[in-house]
Amino acid sequence: MQHLTFIDVSAFVEGAPGKGHPFSFHSKLVDAADLSFSNSFVFGPVQEATGVVFPIFTRKFFDRGLGNFFQKIEMKQDLARANAKLDSIPGFKVLHFFEGGLRDLTFLAELLSQRRDFVAVFNFFSLEPWLQILTSKFPGSKNVRKKLRELITELSENVAFTCDSARMQTLYAKHLEIKEISIYPLFSSVRPPAKTDPDWSKRKYSFLFTPRTWSEQKLVIKALGILALSDAQTHCVAIAPRWKANFNPKKIRNLRTSGINAETIKGPLSHNEYGDLFHQSKVVVLPYLDKHYILGSSGKVLDSRMASSLTVAPINTSAGQLVLKKGWGRAIDISPKNLALVLSEIDLEDKPEFEDADPSAEQCIQEIVDLSRNLKYSEKTLRSMSFLYALPFLLGLKGTKWTLIHLIAAPLLRVAKKWRKMFMK
Repeated sequence: MQHLTFIDVSAFVEGAPGKGHPFSFHSKLVDAADLSFSNSFVFGPVQEATGVVFPIFTRKFFDRGLGNFFQKIEMKQDLARANAKLDSIPGFKVLHFFEGGLRDLTFLAELLSQRRDFVAVFNFFSLEPWLQILTSKFPGSKNVRKKLRELITELSENVAFTCDSARMQTLYAKHLEIKEISIYPLFSSVRPPAKTDPDWSKRKYSFLFTPRTWSEQKLVIKALGILALSDAQTHCVAIAPRWKANFNPKKIRNLRTSGINAETIKGPLSHNEYGDLFHQSKVVVLPYLDKHYILGSSGKVLDSRMASSLTVAPINTSAGQLVLKKGWGRAIDISPKNLALVLSEIDLEDKPEFEDADPSAEQCIQEIVDLSRNLKYSEKTLRSMSFLYALPFLLGLKGTKWTLIHLIAAPLLRVAKKWRKMFMK
């Protein structure tokens, strides 16, 4: 694989350190790629242009449903920028799509129809509409799945397809009748333990909770309240919600008076702040109630493992199944009572020992190299591509919420930002 360039393609990446976890994931992947490739960098959003991130994509982040209605004009601009940059890079390339969505697949298929100097690894990102496509009964859904199967088959000579979990892999095999989709080699962006890390007994937090939704936040508060009644120990815990929302101050005060020293961690966190939070915690609790996690993965399982922390996750999620399979902690039927019981049973004085290798970015890159080793550099004549541009209309039939967001709220927000910049001048 010498004289190859690794290009991480992401409209989701944040372009500067300190902006949070999305940057650390992609930057660590690119750093690891330097060991196996002659060159490596990121194709990212125009607004995130830096020395690491090359400005390619007009629109930042991924879109769902009707958010893709007007992508054709933007796609031409994105492809022109991508082709110009690829023309300046000698030799062959491996393009890596981790947050592989509908727009990303369209971009990849268009690019493959225009040039033959690259192969790709494409991960069907579970936050995108793939699960809806596989399971929905909207009009024409069977034909859509047939077209998607045809396109994957046409691209398979040039593209290695992956998905986030064994459960998703089963779903693709069932609904698309395709068994060649591998599981993506997830990795942690948290640094491995070092001599400067605090020893186990000096870790600040007994438990780190990472709720993503209001329902998960309520679950955490209820579980800690039950734990305070059943456990005489005084626990210092950190709660790091996904959004910048504050917990009810009264509820936090009630926990503190009952023996739970609760601290709310406000984000976004820098790469180092995020990693330090895991290294300071003995047990990481992933209180997932979101249906996404039944099939989708969670990088926080790997982050917890890299920090040598125990993990507690719902047993009906892919995260819980991974914890159970690897022996990295406890997988439970999630409820406030069950969670409090499990936390009270964990011996916080006993440092866990793990026999398996650390989930490193270097190992992930090696697996990506293996996935792309047998792919061929050949220009494609695609028969099944046009449906990608029509697909948002079909998905939009079931996406009223995203219709409002992308067709009404998003344009208004963009106008408001422009006006704000004008007035600030």
